[in-house]
Amino acid sequence: MRFLTRLKSLQALEAAARHGSFVGAAAELDVTPPAVGQLVRSLEDWVGYPLFRRTRSGAERLTPVDEAREALEDIAQGLDKLEAGLRKLRGRKARSVVVVTASQALVANWLLTRLNDFAAEHPSIDVRLDVSDRVIDLAQGEADIGIRCGLGSWRV
Repeated sequence: MRFLTRLKSLQALEAAARHGSFVGAAAELDVTPPAVGQLVRSLEDWVGYPLFRRTRSGAERLTPVDEAREALEDIAQGLDKLEAGLRKLRGRKARSVVVVTASQALVANWLLTRLNDFAAEHPSIDVRLDVSDRVIDLAQGEADIGIRCGLGSWRV
């Protein structure tokens, strides 16, 4: 039986070690720096010792301790193998679809001018637009991204 419950923590550890900071890891993993810190701390709690030497300044604020440095090669290889396996599952022809909901004015005046650049940079991602002023529940999966303008007091 494999214990992969700490997979997100391992991703955070590996990215933080490569970047030398939670900020760099957060940008890569598309989460906040405190989220990366929390994931790393949960792994530190699990192993029972700090995985990084932390400093407040300098180019690299985080330096892996010897035990972490020894494990990082195996962790990075494991993450690479998992990613390769996932790519095989999806196949070459698989495309991601992102559903974006936005108002007509926002789509016309802001989003449309950016879609060509996005498509050029991410050819394997299809963007589907839900052009509507209706506020939808993202948690229910009606869309992946909702873009609205205003004060943010949206009734759901």
